[in-house]
This record gives sequence, structure tokens and C-alpha cells, in this order.
Amino acid sequence: MSRARRRGSIAIEFALTLPLLLALVSALLDYSWYLARSADLLLAVREGTRFAVTTPLASGPDAVAVTQTLVALDGSGFDCAAAACAVATTLTTLPTTTAPTLLTVTGTARFEPLVGIVPVPLELRGQVAMLVER
Repeated sequence: MSRARRRGSIAIEFALTLPLLLALVSALLDYSWYLARSADLLLAVREGTRFAVTTPLASGPDAVAVTQTLVALDGSGFDCAAAACAVATTLTTLPTTTAPTLLTVTGTARFEPLVGIVPVPLELRGQVAMLVER
């Protein structure tokens, strides 16, 4: 086989494998970014929940949890000012003799993929439940 033919076949092989390689790299970037942002969201929800259950304030733990979670989301780089974030709380009294209260905080945020070639979920969701300290 001549040198020119080998060079031509290498160029054709490269042209055939390049789109697959680019798709794999873009998928790796988007899914890694999704997992990182999902961890950031869960950390912010946990931080807001922990602050709310350990700090006795007059407004109640559910309102404090919403405020602190939104502050933590803003600090993590989420654009909550554009209504891209939502925080919901649920207070549940557990059936025991001391009647502890369980605070459940659910946070959602819009996800923006880096590349956008491969399909990824467009919403991040994290939920944390903790007992309210008295």
C-alpha cells in the first residue's frame, strides 16, 4: 500500500470517528456538570434546613428554611432572582410522646447544560428532612 493511500485512509477514519468522539466528550461534560450542580443544590437545601432546625426564631422553621435555602442557592451560583429556583417546606408532627417535628425542605432549580447536544434533565431537585430542635 502506498504512502498516499495510507494517509487518505487515516483521514477518512478520523473523519468517521470524530463526531462520535465529540458526542462522547459533550455527554461527559454535560452529565458531569449535571451531577456537580445537583450536589450544589442538595448542599444548599441541607444548609437551609440545618439552619432552620437549629435556630429558634419567631417566624418558624419553615419560613427560615425557605429564606436560608434561597440565600445558599444564590451563593452557589444559581440564578434565583429570575424565578429559576423554588423552595417548598413541610412540617410534620411525629406520633411520639415528646412530639418532635420533622421539617422537610424540597428545592428545585432550572439546569442549563454546558453543551446541550445530548439530552439531560432540565430541572434539578433536592430534598432534605431533619428533626426540629427545641
